[in-house]
This record gives sequence, C-alpha cells and structure tokens, in this order.
Amino acid sequence: MNDLCRYRRAVSRKLECPLRKKRALLTRLDAKLALLQEDDPEPGIDKLIQAFGTPEEQTAELMKAVTDRERTAVHRGRIVRWVILAALCIHILAYLVFLIWFRSQPFKVIKTYTIYPEESNTGPWPPDGNVTDTEIQVQPGGGVIVVYPEEPYTGPWPPETAP
Repeated sequence: MNDLCRYRRAVSRKLECPLRKKRALLTRLDAKLALLQEDDPEPGIDKLIQAFGTPEEQTAELMKAVTDRERTAVHRGRIVRWVILAALCIHILAYLVFLIWFRSQPFKVIKTYTIYPEESNTGPWPPDGNVTDTEIQVQPGGGVIVVYPEEPYTGPWPPETAP
C-alpha cells in the first residue's frame, strides 16, 4: 500500500458524514490527488502533506461541506447501533445465564391428573400403579392429584402423559 492510499484512508476514516456524502467528498479528494499524481506517480507522504496538509486538516476542509444535521444524523445512528448491540448482548447473556441455571436445577416431573366424581370408580387407581399415599396431594376445589417422584426422571423425553 503506497502513501497515497494511506493518506486517502486516513482522511476517509476521519470523515463523519452519511455514506453518500462521504463518497462525494472522497471523489473530490480523489480529483485533487489525481492532479498531484500527474506530476509524480508515487508521491511520498511529505509531498502529500505539503500539497494538502495533514489528513486532519484535509478532513476539516472537507467537513465544511457537511451540515450539522447530517453530522447529528450520523452520531444518532451510531448511538442507535450501539444501543441495539448492547441490548442484544444483554439478551444473549441473560439467556445463557438462564440456561446454565436451568441445567443446574434438579429435574422434577410433575404429573397432573384430574378426577371427576362420575368417573372416580372407573379405571385402575392409582393411574401408574405405583403411587404411594405420601406422593399424593389433592388440590382443594379442583380434584387434581399431583405426583412428585422422589428420584429424578430418567425415562424417555417427553414423558408420557396421563390418559
């Protein structure tokens, strides 16, 4: 990469304006650089600074064509992008923390059965055939029986549901 490209890149990086405007300003700079290149095909950085000033000075000259509204729009867009990126990172981090926490919890299967009075005499009880009295809790008003197995569930996933 020659000095001409480095100079142009330095000016380009310092321009704070919309992309369309930046392209127009760089086209104007390219025209100036082409005039200098006619005399010397490979001008050194010293010759570029002597002809156009430092990249900061050239940027300041080009930025005179940028309105405050355009500059504000660029800053606002940059802030919005950073806020979206931060929200996305927080969301991913929260999801990962949830997954780690969820995996570290002991796994407990809860089976829920609804018993209706007219059907209470039909079918075998308990439904699995292996429920003890200490594992049954009858919920008031709903007739729901919840079974909490003592051992973690190690059977196939998803567990079979009650009929």
